Amino acid sequence: MKNKFNDKKNAIWNTIGTTLNAFNSLFFMIIAIRINGTDSAGIFTYAFSISALFNIIGVYYGRVYQVTENSKFTDSDFFGNKLLTCTFMLLLSILFILCNSYNLEKGLIIFVLSIYRTLEAFAEVLYAYYQKNNELYKVGISLVVKNLLGLFLFGLVDYLTKSILYSTIILTINYFVIMLLYDMQAIKKYKINILKMSKSHVTSILKQGFLPFLLAFFLQLLLNIPRYIIDLKTPSESAVWGIIIMPASIMILIGQFSLAPFIMELFELYSNHEIKKYLVKVKNICLFVLCGGIIGVICAWLFGIPVLNFVYGIDLDKYRMSLLLIILGAILSGLQNILYNLLVAMRYIKVQVYIYLACIILAFFLFYFLIDYHGVLGASVAYLLIMGILFFVYAVIFLIYSKRNGGYSNGES
Repeated sequence: MKNKFNDKKNAIWNTIGTTLNAFNSLFFMIIAIRINGTDSAGIFTYAFSISALFNIIGVYYGRVYQVTENSKFTDSDFFGNKLLTCTFMLLLSILFILCNSYNLEKGLIIFVLSIYRTLEAFAEVLYAYYQKNNELYKVGISLVVKNLLGLFLFGLVDYLTKSILYSTIILTINYFVIMLLYDMQAIKKYKINILKMSKSHVTSILKQGFLPFLLAFFLQLLLNIPRYIIDLKTPSESAVWGIIIMPASIMILIGQFSLAPFIMELFELYSNHEIKKYLVKVKNICLFVLCGGIIGVICAWLFGIPVLNFVYGIDLDKYRMSLLLIILGAILSGLQNILYNLLVAMRYIKVQVYIYLACIILAFFLFYFLIDYHGVLGASVAYLLIMGILFFVYAVIFLIYSKRNGGYSNGES
């Protein structure tokens, strides 16, 4: 019988843990700008975004895909597959650094953060074990400890050494130790014999997970296009963009943690043809995210820039409109991300790849043109336009596929 007490714990701890995880890059940025200045903070922001792109390779198919997979694959098979994807992720990050000929400090910061992101990606397979067994709260506890302790150590080391590199090293060590002592207990608890992984199954997961991986990669690439173009055209505004784009990442993660406690329930409703209950549940989740977004817009308009000026210690007054546009786009992005994850669970993935590929092509030209003429404000306008188009298309596709065959199908062939 389903443990209702666990449901409450799952929702509470997942919300706290994912919220801290959503805000950690914001807090790191504050510390970096306050202690190291905007130039070093810009390098950190760029390295953080690059490592996030590599993280998609390590995560590969995503936790939603794993916890809703009811085929012949075992937990051991997923473990073996994760070892493979994380190794490839790290090797590719090294190749990327060598090919770009960064200076020693910038290259090392990207490398260390890539290790950090590799650990994050590997932890996802362990988190899936907990989530499948209705113990999502343990994932939340893990995220709380990692983020609070990591933030403290990052700030302390940066204060003492004035070095972003040393701070990222201690952050990575902290993550590894907690994962080893806490997250890895899932293997023992659920009696997962990692030696019994099937090579053919590991390969099959790679094949079947390719489209979810490609989709997640396109998502991260789309979010990072303006960062790359700004770094190319107006590198002095790289740190500014990193500050005002933060709500976008936060809204996506709010959408994810709002959905995570209900993903198994929604999957069961969908699989059992209970389409009306399914759509009502999805609507309620979207309304929750929308209400949070509206509150965010009001707060941003009234207090956003003064608060950011105070927190970061730099003058951001001329970016008020840019911030508002970003938050409006972030609301749409958060809602779209909910539908994105549900379509993955429903196994409608191929159509999403096409949607994202089209949006990436459009976004590149839109961002390039508007950033060239209007800088950060142009990037903000382009972001809102792209997210508006993406949400509209996703809403239409989601409704069509949800209602197909009475709300049930085996996804795309």
